[in-house]
Amino acid sequence: MALLLFLELVFFIAARNSVDLLRKFEAFTSVAPQMPILEYAYWKFTAALLLLVWLKARGAKLSDYGFRNLGPIWLFLLIAFAAVAVSIVVPGIVDQMLEAYFGKTPVLSRFAALKDDLPLFLFILPFVWLFAAFGEEFFYRGFVLENLRRILGGGAFATVIAIVAQGAMFGAAHSYQGPAGMISIAIGGTLLGFLYWAGGRRLWPMILAHGIVDTLGLYAIYSGLMAT
Repeated sequence: MALLLFLELVFFIAARNSVDLLRKFEAFTSVAPQMPILEYAYWKFTAALLLLVWLKARGAKLSDYGFRNLGPIWLFLLIAFAAVAVSIVVPGIVDQMLEAYFGKTPVLSRFAALKDDLPLFLFILPFVWLFAAFGEEFFYRGFVLENLRRILGGGAFATVIAIVAQGAMFGAAHSYQGPAGMISIAIGGTLLGFLYWAGGRRLWPMILAHGIVDTLGLYAIYSGLMAT
């Protein structure tokens, strides 16, 4: 079983990230359009959907990958609030610490077109909730963390290693924000992994928090509160 989980993990990580290589070839970009701002995020979301289909096909319980009931409402709200706080406070602290080494952090030039463009802001917002809030939380906090933990044999040590590893991968996935952005997001992603575990391995509060934080960030760029 561990071998299957390992092969499954490698395959879907490769499938999700294959677009980063494919986009370098004109033959691909000529037939696969980029979305405004989000570029090829839809490709990575499609990989997450195919992963869900695969997990169901092989008889896996989706509850083992974070799709559990909401649980006690107080715990749901507590984890969601803590995840929002972590996602806002941690980058604010880490970015300041890294600014001396990497200059302006993070690199948000990709989002510059959002400023004062309300139709664009409203267009990409639902996709951000779908691709980032749902897709990324399922893929990193749900799939990567849970599979790694099982591959390593379960237990406390395996869980900690899996949480740290998924945080590092989550940071690497945001390479467009530069090295400082990647480090900041990796630290935040690791803390979010611990919150996911503390909340009873439930994805829903993480998805809600991710969507709220991204919405606030995009609005800050749109309104000029955050420079790109």
